[in-house]
Amino acid sequence: FGHIFAHGSNREEARKALMLSLRNMDVVGDIRNPVEYLVQLLGMNAFIGNTIDTSWLDGLIQAKSVELKYDDADVVFYAAVYRAMRMLKTRQEEVLSALGKGQLGPLDQLSSMNSFPVEIAFKSLKYNFQVKRSATDLLIF
Repeated sequence: FGHIFAHGSNREEARKALMLSLRNMDVVGDIRNPVEYLVQLLGMNAFIGNTIDTSWLDGLIQAKSVELKYDDADVVFYAAVYRAMRMLKTRQEEVLSALGKGQLGPLDQLSSMNSFPVEIAFKSLKYNFQVKRSATDLLIF
């Protein structure tokens, strides 16, 4: 989607400026981005020493020697938010579809959209959340 460039009086200054820029960058939206991965690459001795070639990155990817680190609690929470939002969207589409066909039965499901459980399994652990909808766009976990 874009490029980022850095400059300095030498390669090391440019590398440090690029790392600083990446660390201070905020990417907003539902897209994954490689910012943390790029910062890790820029900090590797081979990159710092400029001993890399075109196969360097391929070797790192194959060896899986650079990993993104996530806090387990963040992963679980974001998964719960995603699952809750997906469930609400699905139920809303079902109710609207039924109403469009003149069926009133699904109106009974509306209360289940205001409070419902969400279960997440992550790293052999099960996490249970009770989600309460306090406004159209506000969920409480």
